[in-house]
Amino acid sequence: MPSCDGEYGWPPDKDGRLVISDSVTSIGTGALKECDGLTAVAIPNSVTLIGSRAFASCTVLTAMVTPDSVTSIGEYAFAGCTSLTAVVISNAVASTAEGAFYDCSGLTVLTMIRQSPTRSL
Repeated sequence: MPSCDGEYGWPPDKDGRLVISDSVTSIGTGALKECDGLTAVAIPNSVTLIGSRAFASCTVLTAMVTPDSVTSIGEYAFAGCTSLTAVVISNAVASTAEGAFYDCSGLTVLTMIRQSPTRSL
């Protein structure tokens, strides 16, 4: 069984959903790697960083939405999440590292939200 740290709210509910605590500011390297049964994650607006391999090989994770607070997604953060079908990346994400979605064979929708630059009249 993977070591899924209680700091992040593990274990998920009976449906595999995990709500990360508002006190968490970053999801560290390998924090939720290989967490069996993790189907969905609610990331609070307090999180600014999703670290390298943070969710790697969470094979039943199906979707991910980054809140506006996240500015960086680390290397291979979601690598091997073979059931991941949809990802929404907020406009605040300035950096998505190499291989962030490597081997996400089920990924069919990747939405990157970008705001238009503000124009003064």
